[in-house]
Amino acid sequence: MSKKKISIVGAVVVALAIIGSACGWWFGYEAPHREALASYENAVSMVNSKNKKLDDSLAKLTELIDSKDETLDPQTKKDASEVAKSAKEERRTVGEQPKKTDELNQKASELSKPLDYTATIAKIDEAATNVENGIKQLKQVTEPSQDFVMARLKEVPGILNMAPVTEDNDPNGNLNKAGGYTSTVYFESQNVDQTTVYGNDLIDKGTDAGGAIETYKTNEDVTKRDTYLGALDGGILSSGSHKVIGTVLIRTSNELTATQQNELTQAIINALTRLE
Repeated sequence: MSKKKISIVGAVVVALAIIGSACGWWFGYEAPHREALASYENAVSMVNSKNKKLDDSLAKLTELIDSKDETLDPQTKKDASEVAKSAKEERRTVGEQPKKTDELNQKASELSKPLDYTATIAKIDEAATNVENGIKQLKQVTEPSQDFVMARLKEVPGILNMAPVTEDNDPNGNLNKAGGYTSTVYFESQNVDQTTVYGNDLIDKGTDAGGAIETYKTNEDVTKRDTYLGALDGGILSSGSHKVIGTVLIRTSNELTATQQNELTQAIINALTRLE
């Protein structure tokens, strides 16, 4: 064989070796790696898409929880915080992208497992609604107008008549004074025998006729009043039950049974905190 033919054969062998090596590299490493990378990226895209929906709901709830606005029941925000915490723990983390082919395949398999946040997002949205409503309810019973109180009392079963206090008939003389109530509305209960209650009219009869709604400017003022009434509980000067919501003091007659007091108080709370 001539030198020329040997050179040609040699070149062919080298070329075939190069081609074989390239094919080996492509099919043995590059193609599987690209396939693994594509699977990983698809899995990441799926997780990120679902995480975004979860994150959007969480962001709204977190903003409400962190807001300075308080809720009618402080437990509402505490419950919402637990929902948020649980959701964050459930959130699937993508982490750093692996470099090796087998690691990409393994991570893609992990990320591709079924992922459904539907129930979790529903809980988050429900918690957010509860916080929003709680904030609205508290604002509704924070120094509400006399007209609002009277309108809501009309919704309460068993309340027959109402009489708002004015400066001319104020029995305590505290209307609109520092630390005093901004309004008081006395009401008559159908469960109280009015013939046994002393007084010429509903204002004279006072809380004995059924009860009263006292409204104050601040939490400090209403708490001070509630504490004062509490000191009289169980004695001959006790005037009945009393409960604070917002800056409102709900009072019910001592002529009612404990069960009637509780039921009437709750009915009034429901009426005052009902959202339109």
